[in-house]
Amino acid sequence: MLTIRSVTKKFSRGAHVVHALGPVDLQIERGEFVCILGPSGCGKTTLLHLIGGFESPTGGSVQLHGQTIARPSRKLGMVFQEATLFPWKTVLQNIAWPIEQTGCSRRDALAQAVQYLDKVGLHGFGNAYPIELSGGMRQRAALARTLAMQPEVLLMDE
Repeated sequence: MLTIRSVTKKFSRGAHVVHALGPVDLQIERGEFVCILGPSGCGKTTLLHLIGGFESPTGGSVQLHGQTIARPSRKLGMVFQEATLFPWKTVLQNIAWPIEQTGCSRRDALAQAVQYLDKVGLHGFGNAYPIELSGGMRQRAALARTLAMQPEVLLMDE
């Protein structure tokens, strides 16, 4: 279960303070699909960054299974607004990378990566480099890489 309690986020630059978010209260059970909607600048990305452990809340708490989220974790997979792929690796190598980080052999990681490549409709593009793909295809490759981590929680920003 993901629990967000009275979460606020403020950003400061000198004397200027921007109240970016909150307070937000939310409880998400395992298997639930939640979509956060709102106008540009309302804090959607900020909330996702707090849940993902990329930032800390100014107030309140974000917890997964009762444990405070203080930093990024393999339990939390994030697909960012812009595809975050390694430009020097092929699409298949990008997808295999998180699998290899678990200690899996390169050969087995690549075999598993092919399955994720197929799941996102990129069959036949495994040997392409990110620069050779359209924006939507890059996002699907980034999604496949995140899914390959097998996170408990999948966060997707736009």
